[in-house]
Amino acid sequence: RIANLPNGTYEFEYSREGYGTVRQYGIQLFGNDSVSINPVVLYSIPSKLIMPKFTSCYWHNNNLLISTDYTVEASFWPVRLFFSRDENVSYDNYESTLATTADYINEIHVYDWAMTFPSSATVYVIGYVCNTLDLGYYDSYSGRRVYSTLVKDRHSNILSFKRQ
Repeated sequence: RIANLPNGTYEFEYSREGYGTVRQYGIQLFGNDSVSINPVVLYSIPSKLIMPKFTSCYWHNNNLLISTDYTVEASFWPVRLFFSRDENVSYDNYESTLATTADYINEIHVYDWAMTFPSSATVYVIGYVCNTLDLGYYDSYSGRRVYSTLVKDRHSNILSFKRQ
């Protein structure tokens, strides 16, 4: 509860060391109003900052497999994949996204139902270290979905594949 704020439009930023930062914009106060705002969840930033190089993409049993140069042993690494038909795909230039992890293997499995692209489309993919529980929030200031735990400088190379 924040008391005695004058009339105006406010921006709130929530953060904690080791966690992502979430912002809320356009909180307006008029007169002696009380305003309820949406709750915020802060997710921890992944402790493992490993982001392997992607080596290939291929289809197997109607699933996309993305091979990496890293074999995970007795641990996992969290990754958020971003997909686009634009070869400049990134966390702020994408058409669809999917959070996943790799367990004891050097491949990421993407199930066919997660692919929203038309058949035969050339699709580009990039991965970033990101807490897989972080569902993101809509940032009305930037006009896009933001993942607060995404580590922008820990990303894979870009690979392409043809949609089956």
